[in-house]
Amino acid sequence: GGRYLQHILSKEAFETQNKYSDYDQEQRLSKKLLKNPHIKHYERHTNLKEINSLFKQGYTLMAVVNPNVFRRSKKYGSHMVVITGITSKMITFHDPGVPPRKNVRALQTTFIRAMQPYPSLIAVKTI
Repeated sequence: GGRYLQHILSKEAFETQNKYSDYDQEQRLSKKLLKNPHIKHYERHTNLKEINSLFKQGYTLMAVVNPNVFRRSKKYGSHMVVITGITSKMITFHDPGVPPRKNVRALQTTFIRAMQPYPSLIAVKTI
């Protein structure tokens, strides 16, 4: 909720998030989403092998990343992206941020580093 975001975000980012968020609704919707049998939620250290395997099985993968890692900044932020492609060296993803960006590419090692220290991967597949 709000206290967690206040702890991890800058004052300006928190004030903006707080102004436009309904934390109670977000928590209710998150709980409902996670109870859905068609959704696998991984809140543990994952690895490239597992990410690649789920992607090859047809899962849509959403990863929580620190977008500042891609900018080579030491700041912390939390943001969700959708993985759209995986090669032997790169991960391609859509970033729904402001502004939204399609087909962003990052080295696999950089992407995994951006998932730290709280790796979270949501895998969704229609059954």
